[in-house]
Amino acid sequence: LCAGWRSRAAMIVARDGGRCRGCDRGACEVRLEVHHRRYGKPGQCGACVLTGVTDEDLVTLCGGPGGCHEAITNVRRAVRY
Repeated sequence: LCAGWRSRAAMIVARDGGRCRGCDRGACEVRLEVHHRRYGKPGQCGACVLTGVTDEDLVTLCGGPGGCHEAITNVRRAVRY
């Protein structure tokens, strides 16, 4: 992940109070990740999807097996496919 994304993700986690927006657990309990509600076009680095994505499109969720990030992603995939 590029430095731009790491910086922006840290700002989103701070905005969300350092807690998962799904289950309200904090970083001391779970690994926090930033979920894209939608993706933009690749940025200058070619891999980053920050272009055209607003902060409202990003949300802090807990990661890892069985976490909120995985659950949300699985539901969205099931709906899409």
